[in-house]
Amino acid sequence: MNVGTNMLLAGNLKDLSLMHMAANLDHVTRQARENALDYSEFLLELTELELHTRLEGRLKRRIRDAHFPMLKTLENFDCEAAPGLDRRVLRELAFSEAKTFLPTVIMFPKNLNSTPAIGKWRK
Repeated sequence: MNVGTNMLLAGNLKDLSLMHMAANLDHVTRQARENALDYSEFLLELTELELHTRLEGRLKRRIRDAHFPMLKTLENFDCEAAPGLDRRVLRELAFSEAKTFLPTVIMFPKNLNSTPAIGKWRK
């Protein structure tokens, strides 16, 4: 793709509010050229970046809007503080492939007056 075409495409992507695709266009174009990707693979890579970035932004916005008092990672979660928690299930969640689709788990205690714990997956 020549420089003029790349600039026009980046402008079109911005006009369509596909900001992350426009920001990653040069990188993905270079990667596609180096790995000999065809057009559909190139577009798939570009659209996956846009979707992933939008999902992350949506998740951060929802957590912020929920006004949770604190965020806790699963690595720092004190299992002793939750004696009714099935550790086997927690371990399966932590090491499963589902974390790419379900990036946040909210664990509510049995006493609903207590504060829920939130585990945010980190890669």
